[in-house]
Amino acid sequence: MTVLNGIWWLLLLALKVEAQDCNDYIELVAGQEYYIASPSYPNFYSQPIDCVWNLRTAIGSQVLVSCDLLLPNTQNCYGGGLYVSTSGNVRFTDGRIYCGNNSFSAYSQQTTLALGLYGTGSPGGKFLCTATAIKLSTPKSSVQENGFSNCDCGWRPLTRILGGVETGINEFPFMAAIIYKGNLFCGGSIISDRFILSAAHCVVGKTSSDFFILVGDHNLNTGADTQSSGVYNMNGYVVHPDYQSSTQKNDISIVQVKTQIIFSAKVGPVCLPFRYSFRTMSGEPVLLIGWGQLEFSGPTSPTLQKVDVRIVSTQQCNQMQSEVISQGEICTYSDEPKDACQFDSGGPVVWLDRDTTRYQLIGIISHGVPCGSAAPAVNTRVTEYLQWIIDQTSTTYCVK
Repeated sequence: MTVLNGIWWLLLLALKVEAQDCNDYIELVAGQEYYIASPSYPNFYSQPIDCVWNLRTAIGSQVLVSCDLLLPNTQNCYGGGLYVSTSGNVRFTDGRIYCGNNSFSAYSQQTTLALGLYGTGSPGGKFLCTATAIKLSTPKSSVQENGFSNCDCGWRPLTRILGGVETGINEFPFMAAIIYKGNLFCGGSIISDRFILSAAHCVVGKTSSDFFILVGDHNLNTGADTQSSGVYNMNGYVVHPDYQSSTQKNDISIVQVKTQIIFSAKVGPVCLPFRYSFRTMSGEPVLLIGWGQLEFSGPTSPTLQKVDVRIVSTQQCNQMQSEVISQGEICTYSDEPKDACQFDSGGPVVWLDRDTTRYQLIGIISHGVPCGSAAPAVNTRVTEYLQWIIDQTSTTYCVK
């Protein structure tokens, strides 16, 4: 999210819930978006200022805020700033303060979170936050914001998809291969030590015992190029209840392994895009990753491949091919013959957040016309299914 201009702010007011006044108590409903802004936004507020927003949601949910700010930049935020308390403490004795040209995301520890804007004797500023409540499926489920907890995801230890190049060995620790009856069938992304995210069409109607999950590997033919590979039996899978095999809508599944995946520098989870729930990502460069075919109807690649493409808007995607793109889908395209191919399905579409140097799982490779054609490929948009993922899993997710 970037600091929004005045025109975009007016559009938000027309489409979303409401902007909140200085000093407010806000009850958040799970799945609903709220906007909290500094007084006079998008103009600067005037000093001095003292505002508190108390955000609360129902038991069994957590509060998420993502904020962009342009505030006075003083040493140790001496001139004031935006405070956040993940415990909901409106005195902010356990809070953190942000100032300058900055952005952050935070999750509540329980059901409350507090924001406070303070400033005296310095130029004014402005901020805009989005807030939502994430419903948790069990008491063991949670999400944690890096900096408030010890968590990590989406790292890239530096040591052919169609038109792609071979990845470095273990360059993408979150990559998983879904093996069906002894053969590569699909890709997947590690999201926790027990769960893999993939496409629904990769597993629907099949028997769990016929699958196993391979992680930490690079060359599927040798197995000698890395010591990090591991094989895990599938315990079961969940397909989205609204999956439509005829149209591939809601093409998403969660695979559970029987035993805990052992994490290391070369095997670990990708970041789920909690911080980017409200971004379309249009025009952003992304990577498609997999062991799929190197060309249409050609052989699969024994080594993991990556290819760089870009996200195209839903409007542009609809203009370039006949399928009507839904809210739960995201399109990728390249002017060069680069694309995902058969057996790449279920694999990751990842975006590198250069601020955190972490990969965010933006999409799941789903379907399209023959790979490498002039039409965009269609992928499942992960941000539309974050609540469903949490509802189906009992785990902790890191926000980076």
